[in-house]
Amino acid sequence: MSSVRPPLTVTAVDWEHPDAVTLRDEMAAEVGPRYAHLARQLPTNPNAVDPATVHSTFVAYSDGPVGHAALRWNAEDLEVKRMFVRPAHRGSGRCGVVAHRGRGCRPGGRAPSVDPADRSPATGSRTLLRT
Repeated sequence: MSSVRPPLTVTAVDWEHPDAVTLRDEMAAEVGPRYAHLARQLPTNPNAVDPATVHSTFVAYSDGPVGHAALRWNAEDLEVKRMFVRPAHRGSGRCGVVAHRGRGCRPGGRAPSVDPADRSPATGSRTLLRT
């Protein structure tokens, strides 16, 4: 018997919105240990995102906040950053809409670039988001 989840809504929020910050903190706690050896080798924090480069931030809600994605400028391209879905909501395909929400923000409606890190739970999302 499959369980019915509450409807999913995606809301544009400020980068510093409490739900966005909480989800990014959860993401850092989950993936941080996977990259700890690399972080020690770099002169700057590899997880830092300059808020001035953030175009849009989105939080997905389904009985509370369940997913996060931000679009940031990387030269003339928008790229998806900090795409995260809480573990209990992964695998359903429902939260891919978080990153798709940003499509209309890019000239021509082209999908933003996605380059998940090799140890990220989002690895493989590239195909989900391509059009």
